[in-house]
Amino acid sequence: METQTTEYKPLDREFYGLVENAVAARKKVIVEYFNEYRQLHTLGGLPKVLVREGDEEFLEMATGERIRLDRLIVLDGRFFPGYED
Repeated sequence: METQTTEYKPLDREFYGLVENAVAARKKVIVEYFNEYRQLHTLGGLPKVLVREGDEEFLEMATGERIRLDRLIVLDGRFFPGYED
C-alpha cells in the first residue's frame, strides 16, 4: 500500500493547546486520526509526549503509537479544524 505524503500543516494555538493539556493531564483519552495511508483509526490510551521531527510534530502515546498532529480528527470528543462535520 502506498503512503500519502502531504506537507505538514501546524495546528493553530487553540488545538495545539488541547494536545499539550492532554499530555500534561496524564489521563486516558480517545483519539481518532488518519494514518499515513489515510485510513481512519481510533485509539484509547495515555498521551505521553509531543515529539518534533524536522518540520513535523507528533503525539506519542504510551503504547508507542505516534500520531502526526495535523492528522488528528478528534481528541476526547473535540473535533479538530476541517473535521467538524
